[in-house]
Amino acid sequence: MSNIKKVCFGIVILVLTGCAAEEVGYPLLGGGKADVLGDDRVVFLNYWAVWCGPCIAEMPELAEFSHEFSDRAVVYAINFDGVTEEQLAMDVATLGVDIPSILPDPQPELGYGRPEVLPTTVVMQGGIVRDVLVGPQTLASMEAHLNEWESQ
Repeated sequence: MSNIKKVCFGIVILVLTGCAAEEVGYPLLGGGKADVLGDDRVVFLNYWAVWCGPCIAEMPELAEFSHEFSDRAVVYAINFDGVTEEQLAMDVATLGVDIPSILPDPQPELGYGRPEVLPTTVVMQGGIVRDVLVGPQTLASMEAHLNEWESQ
């Protein structure tokens, strides 16, 4: 290999390594990123609001599912009202939301329709929207959807 090719190869490796080290995804409340498009697991994007009783009621189920199936799935909370980071932190603490919260809403970039009913959970796999679940979910319903999408 010529010296020029070695230098070019080295530059390509350096650039690719730098890109791989960069965090990709959507910012999470409290820090970190949600790699919605690059995650190998099934991704559930749950839309909720502080004024939505069924949203609040399903949160413990979503958290239990998220913890129990973390090797196969990830659940992110997305506040429907688009509140400020400070307000979101207060709402999450008050309601005991125990799943990571994405801010801001990734819907415009991901290209699915904005939910019209709450709660709504968008199911993604491999960066593709696979389903939209309208209404409150349970541990059992989430597990059933997970099994369905993993089998395809």
